[in-house]
Amino acid sequence: MAIFIFGVVSCSSDPKEESFKSPDRECYPETWFHFIGGHVDLEAVTSDLEAISRAGITGVHFFHGKSRRTWPDGDKRLVMLSKEWEDAVQYIGKECERLGLRFTVQNCPGWAMAGGPWIEPENAMRSLVMSRHIVEGESI
Repeated sequence: MAIFIFGVVSCSSDPKEESFKSPDRECYPETWFHFIGGHVDLEAVTSDLEAISRAGITGVHFFHGKSRRTWPDGDKRLVMLSKEWEDAVQYIGKECERLGLRFTVQNCPGWAMAGGPWIEPENAMRSLVMSRHIVEGESI
């Protein structure tokens, strides 16, 4: 399982200084939460989600990432969309609810619909976009 932290890109906080210093909870970061190759342990899922919650992260974005690697436990893995997989995803949702975490789900296995083995290379995502905002003291 891999966890990556990313920030929420929009929120409804008032742009005043106090809101900047103490943002609304909806403005806190969320994280990606992967089933890599379908290798999942539900006790570890609970432990990870509890740690995410304690760290002040407010939600997870679930991905089922495919992997062709050989893992130490051989072929034991959750198959995407199987009954066992659906039960595990439902378990994550219930744990997120228990912990007050938002729970969102990626719409396909490990890709954002713009990559993967079904996408021809000439149609794949090809650009990286970046922006920089410099904030100087005493201004918001």
